[in-house]
Amino acid sequence: MAFAMTSQTAPSAVLATAAAILLASCATHKTRPPAATPVQWAGEIRMVNIAENFVLLESTSSVATIPGEKYTAIRDSRETGVVRMTSLRNPPFLIADIVSGDPSPGDKIHLLSLIHISEP
Repeated sequence: MAFAMTSQTAPSAVLATAAAILLASCATHKTRPPAATPVQWAGEIRMVNIAENFVLLESTSSVATIPGEKYTAIRDSRETGVVRMTSLRNPPFLIADIVSGDPSPGDKIHLLSLIHISEP
């Protein structure tokens, strides 16, 4: 049985064929979302020395901190301050200078460049 195209069925058949081709090409060229970058956890603040403007951190992270690198202090999913790592260390303890904010004992320290804090 042969199918004859009339002037009324031709545009819809062409449109259906074009849509099928476009959908097929979209399905084969899907782009993958970028891989998520894990947050680098550096430690937890154990002591704050306001007079000397530094914090004592305890780190159980296997990733070494880099002196001079800035880290964010976080408590209850909110940024409480920014600290800069020093070269002073006696594992598992590290010293970081307070750059800004009001970090407190118990705050978690994360690498600043790898996190995004959402504003409420």
